[in-house]
Amino acid sequence: MIKVKGENNYPIIETKISKIIKMKDFFYLINTVNNTKFKINKNIYNLIKEMNGRQTINKIVNKIKKDEKDYDVIIKYIKKLAKNGFVTINKTEIKEKIETELLLKRVHSQVELTRQCNLDCYYCYNNCSPNEDKYLKDPIKTLEKLSKRGCEIIELTGGEPLMHPDIKKVLKFSSKNFSLVILLTNGVLLTNGVLLTNDIVNLIKMNKNIKVHVSLQAFNKRRYYQVTNKYCLGKVLANIDLLFKNGINPRVTTVFHDKYSYKDCNDIANYLYKNYGSRNYSVSPLISMGKVKNKKLSIEKEYLNFMNDLIKKHPSFKEHRNIIEKSELNHKNCGAGWRSTIIQYDNKERPCTMFETKYATKNFDNIELRRKFYNLKAPNNKDCKDCPHLKFCKTCICRGWTKANKIGIENCNWALSNDVKEIMKQLK
Repeated sequence: MIKVKGENNYPIIETKISKIIKMKDFFYLINTVNNTKFKINKNIYNLIKEMNGRQTINKIVNKIKKDEKDYDVIIKYIKKLAKNGFVTINKTEIKEKIETELLLKRVHSQVELTRQCNLDCYYCYNNCSPNEDKYLKDPIKTLEKLSKRGCEIIELTGGEPLMHPDIKKVLKFSSKNFSLVILLTNGVLLTNGVLLTNDIVNLIKMNKNIKVHVSLQAFNKRRYYQVTNKYCLGKVLANIDLLFKNGINPRVTTVFHDKYSYKDCNDIANYLYKNYGSRNYSVSPLISMGKVKNKKLSIEKEYLNFMNDLIKKHPSFKEHRNIIEKSELNHKNCGAGWRSTIIQYDNKERPCTMFETKYATKNFDNIELRRKFYNLKAPNNKDCKDCPHLKFCKTCICRGWTKANKIGIENCNWALSNDVKEIMKQLK
């Protein structure tokens, strides 16, 4: 090994503030605090992976060099990274294990604060109800762990997260330690809007990085009761209005769950557009899991028809949907299982909120498992070109896997081509 004079210290990549995004022919190294961005090649990417605080600069340089001319270039780049806050240089070796694979860094996490909910939706994916009493113990400890590993976006979910006894502490801690905090519930980026008190509203108003997602499952008192088993539609609408009046523009969401959902969703979209000029509205199809796991569903066609009609009637909704779809398609999948996971009340993790609880595991600290999810292609035009379910499953690993199980894995070209079954086995 050739020595580089004066370079016997230990470089450590600052994983909390650093992330890497892969482009077609290069990588971006991004400082998430000041948003500085460097374009790097694969050699620099490999250099960063070696900076774990357990190897001297001399050792790292000798490990990755191709010839002697590389030494000065590598040393210069390490100093450049240190100058820009990406790297800390220690005089001694550290004992703590540092995960330096920034490409697979979990930058987004959902935290399930409780399984208890004040509503009792008949189709709840998570089997939540007023009778559940499961809570995440010491949520601040969980959030501290996420913050230390560099998570940027946190979603607070349930059940109804507002029912957790420490919800105010959780919101205050989250607003100080994450760049974006989303208060949501009932699974698909929702909050049921019943427990929004003035204290909570004021807390959200004071912290601009807290956003609210409100689920609105019907626009008719009777229909709302049929879905949720509670007569509280008026309260939900009043809270939506309260949020808008306080300058908190919520994202409203609905689950498309039966043949009457077309009218429900259409009425809600019209209401939001007419009263608030809002296009921040999302509709998700019901999936066979949770309380409706073994029930036959036939809403796929109606859901797709509604989405097409919504765009025709309100063109401005198309812009919002395209932003979401564009972000999902920057990679071969949406990020479930590698960039993003959901932490349950028992501290086990699932790839995303729509995966059944039987897929919860403590294996997501295993870098190789996250790498498999990183490389897993979501349902796409090539693998699914002749499949009648393509529009329903496209870009969503969970929908694709759910549909594959329904029609038979042997009949799903996407599941067979990508060996999805073997990946899912590692979650059990």
